[in-house]
Amino acid sequence: MKKKILIFSFIAIVLVIGGWFIYFVIHSFATFNHNSIAEYNNLFNDKANSKLDILGTTISRNKAPASTYIYNKKYYIHVFKTKTLERELLSKIVKYQRAYSVDNMVFASMPSYKYDLRSGFNDDALVTLITYNSDQQIMLIKQSEKIISLFSCFKNFSISYNSSSYELYGETDNGNCKPMCLSFVKAKDNVYIILMAVANGKEFLPEESLDDLLK
Repeated sequence: MKKKILIFSFIAIVLVIGGWFIYFVIHSFATFNHNSIAEYNNLFNDKANSKLDILGTTISRNKAPASTYIYNKKYYIHVFKTKTLERELLSKIVKYQRAYSVDNMVFASMPSYKYDLRSGFNDDALVTLITYNSDQQIMLIKQSEKIISLFSCFKNFSISYNSSSYELYGETDNGNCKPMCLSFVKAKDNVYIILMAVANGKEFLPEESLDDLLK
């Protein structure tokens, strides 16, 4: 019995050390600055840009930059980008469903309020499928050839590329549902993923809040 306990203890220690090693290696290839990216700013209309302040941008060697803004000092807006084939229709790329998500990989935390948003470190490869899972009902706000806008309250959600491990994962810190606007915007061979959520506990998030800020 003692031998088995020692073996299991050794395995647990190896897994913990291995996890921290992966975390360290990943972060050694990423930097954080307070600069905005013009390409991302151009996704928003004049109304948005007049009240949009950059909080920071994460630059990674193996994926596109990820930026976090605060809008009107009330809402966080997170922007991510991935590559796809130019001829692919956005409606064929984006899939969304009500499904429970499980956190199972190493992430870097991003600024948030009453929810934990973490970004994965998948390689920046061509994406042919983006899957959004939310444990609550998802509402379609708008759909066209260039944009799909959704709204959902969530206890947890995930976004994955090509049916692989999570690219984004979010969960509330108290088990209560939090509202979130989510838009997928396609421009040539890029798909931009834009999330909007409250930056404090007093604000209300209308269902079309993010869609009203995009060009």
